[in-house]
Amino acid sequence: MNISTHHTVDDLPSDQRQTLETILGRKLETKQHLFILACSPDVIPDTAAKEAAHDRIAATLDKAHEHALSQSVNAEEADSVVNEAMDDVRRRS
Repeated sequence: MNISTHHTVDDLPSDQRQTLETILGRKLETKQHLFILACSPDVIPDTAAKEAAHDRIAATLDKAHEHALSQSVNAEEADSVVNEAMDDVRRRS
């Protein structure tokens, strides 16, 4: 069974924010969004669960795309941010 949630850092109580910063190993910025997923890798979801997950992911990506457009973020800038985050994760692994 998978559990997922989405939060804006600014909306988190300070104790929860501090806990997440400890887990992530870095400070979070106020405007950042958190997508948290807990999953059980040994459980194979049925077709309905897969379709529901697909719909939620598609809706999340649509919302992220709309937000990027509203902030005038182009694909090159978005790729740069993702690459920077991936480099950070690799350094910490």
